[in-house]
Amino acid sequence: MAAPANLSLDSVFALNNSGIAVGSVGGRAAEASLSSSSLILLALPGYSFATAINDAGQVAGTYLDLQGHSHAFYWSPADGAIMLGSLGGSMSIATGINGSGQVVGQTADATGRLSAFVWSLGGGMWRIGDDASEDAIAINNSGMIAYVQDPSPYHTQFGAVGSRSDPVVLNFSGQGSSISGMNNLGWIVGRTVGGDGFLWMPNGSVDFGSSFLPAAINDLGEVVGRYQGQAAVWTRSGGIQLLDLGGHCGVTLTGINDAGQIVGDFAAPEPSGLVLFGGGAALLAAGWRKRRQGTGSGLLFVVRGSGGRSQRKTQARRDVWT
Repeated sequence: MAAPANLSLDSVFALNNSGIAVGSVGGRAAEASLSSSSLILLALPGYSFATAINDAGQVAGTYLDLQGHSHAFYWSPADGAIMLGSLGGSMSIATGINGSGQVVGQTADATGRLSAFVWSLGGGMWRIGDDASEDAIAINNSGMIAYVQDPSPYHTQFGAVGSRSDPVVLNFSGQGSSISGMNNLGWIVGRTVGGDGFLWMPNGSVDFGSSFLPAAINDLGEVVGRYQGQAAVWTRSGGIQLLDLGGHCGVTLTGINDAGQIVGDFAAPEPSGLVLFGGGAALLAAGWRKRRQGTGSGLLFVVRGSGGRSQRKTQARRDVWT
């Protein structure tokens, strides 16, 4: 296993297939390369964090103003930061971005009603879904959107997936559900209200039970999450594999790309012999694919976070496994 290295992020939310991770450092949205020590601050006002990045390097995220209102933003190296606005209310939150630069999330209208939205650079912001669509969690390169549905009488939320106008509820024997991730095949991972992790596909689903709670999925169908409280990866051919984190504890995985690189947050490292890793962000590498397949060089990357988040809606994707 490679020695830990500094990644310069306090928290990490996602990464792309080029190995660029996004999150925050010092209360500011930032991106960092997993292969170098480079760090880019996204120059947002106030407290901010980046939640999603595509392979073109376009980023979506949220910042908080002095009044505590949240505002969704889009950022790219060419355009800089662009505020997405709202549908008339005082808040918006960005949760996902696809390869075309379309951003999804949650906003409020002038009456305070919450709604899922999609935004594009040329088209602005639009309400999406049906009347029960309260939030959009992710959008893939085909334009398929993962939703949070909150139908009347507003007792139970459901995960759903569909186009801009016709979400289909993920109904697991009538149980509510929440979504933590979606890939470009339209495969979705999440958790039912009853506490079971799941992988949903258009032609079927996998029930992980309560032992494995998924957090994210890549286009190869590899799923990261927690198995009985420990960081783990699930694959269709290899099943569940616990990850060797070099003594780091409290790990919460947040993303996996097609190269098998995995990012997440951890609370604090445990001592190993006479070695204690200090505070700050750290990077570890372990060849989990190599151990399973005998070939390849997929790496595990873990980035240390600095604690909990402040807004439930902003953390809708994480609420299913934290």
